[in-house]
Amino acid sequence: NAFVMAIGSSGSGKTELLRVLGQELGAQGLPVVCLDFHGDLALPGLRRLQLGPQLGINPLELRPGALGSAGQRAVVAQILKSVVKSLGHIQDDLLADSLDELLDSPSARPATLADLRRVLQRREEQLSKRQAAAGLLAALRTVFDDPAFRAARHVSTAQLLAHGASIDLCGLSADARTVAAGAVLAQVFEALRAAGPLVVRGQLRCFVLLDEAARAQACIERHARQLEAA
Repeated sequence: NAFVMAIGSSGSGKTELLRVLGQELGAQGLPVVCLDFHGDLALPGLRRLQLGPQLGINPLELRPGALGSAGQRAVVAQILKSVVKSLGHIQDDLLADSLDELLDSPSARPATLADLRRVLQRREEQLSKRQAAAGLLAALRTVFDDPAFRAARHVSTAQLLAHGASIDLCGLSADARTVAAGAVLAQVFEALRAAGPLVVRGQLRCFVLLDEAARAQACIERHARQLEAA
């Protein structure tokens, strides 16, 4: 398939390998999307996007496309659950129901994490759901509070696929980095699937580099299977 993982101990050269690969691919005019968790993967000639209060990403802004609404909800839920250490079946169902309410509602704009927080706060007022909603709100507090998910301007997936970019995540909290990385990957992979064959004239249409694959392992595995099936 189109996925490669470099494994090695600390200091063995994994980051340098990614840097060299990114420079060479960029020099050939190929779009490279780099997810930089530590601020040390800046690549010459590749525009750098700093996630924070001025530029963010919306994890709920996934076009249903081939996913369908159920698939869209599953992807978003998986991204959010990647930062929750333990989630009981009641909380799992509550998160799914809350996402269904948001994603199935007709709206002129995509739902956001702020909208999800408000839905959970309403559920917290219901006696039967109070404990589960309170637990979810507490588990996702650092994500809900991160400025990158409240920014008015968002990273453009179309621009990423056309020109590439290095996305600097190092200013975010640990949980927010994981969610932001999962959101970027989900949006890029879904846009690639919607656009047709991954390989055009013998060449991959986009290259994605990340130095912390374990943080987005579930998202990578899901989309790897979907891209292979496509």
